[in-house]
Amino acid sequence: MNDTARRHRDRADRLADVLDHGTDFDAPSPCNGWTARDVVHHVVTTQADLLDRHGFGVPAVDVTDDPAAAWRTHTDHVVATLERPEVVEHRYDGMAGPTTIGDTITTYYGFDLLVHRWDLGAALDVPVAFTDDELDAIESSAAAFGDAIRMEGVCGPAIDVDPSAPRQVRVLGHLGRDART
Repeated sequence: MNDTARRHRDRADRLADVLDHGTDFDAPSPCNGWTARDVVHHVVTTQADLLDRHGFGVPAVDVTDDPAAAWRTHTDHVVATLERPEVVEHRYDGMAGPTTIGDTITTYYGFDLLVHRWDLGAALDVPVAFTDDELDAIESSAAAFGDAIRMEGVCGPAIDVDPSAPRQVRVLGHLGRDART
């Protein structure tokens, strides 16, 4: 398994662990107007859309009945696709210029997996603690997004958090998420 597929599997499995402990997928998430189920649907459809747009489609999954099972099935399809060198090396012009699917999956969709794992944990009442490496990845991706991080549907306005708050609380606050409680 290549590094992109391995990293994606690891992050996706950590998100699956949160889903496996959830019971009320209709609970509101920190993403304005979205339930936990909506967050899972978002992550599934955006990943599938990226691969579909470049001719590397994955089978569709329905998160309606069992979001955790659907997520695991989707992840298996995505990882199998990412194991193909021609997929991760596929070049295209992204929003920030030339890139590869591998880089996009690692940077943008990796950010999504990490941050939405916390969103799902908050919605499903499952504690999520990021490692320092995960916080580094979140901060690096957020910095790379620049002002686009505040675009509609990405992250809300930053929340003013005490500078002495734990790093996870500060990082999530920058992303418009209130993790102070």
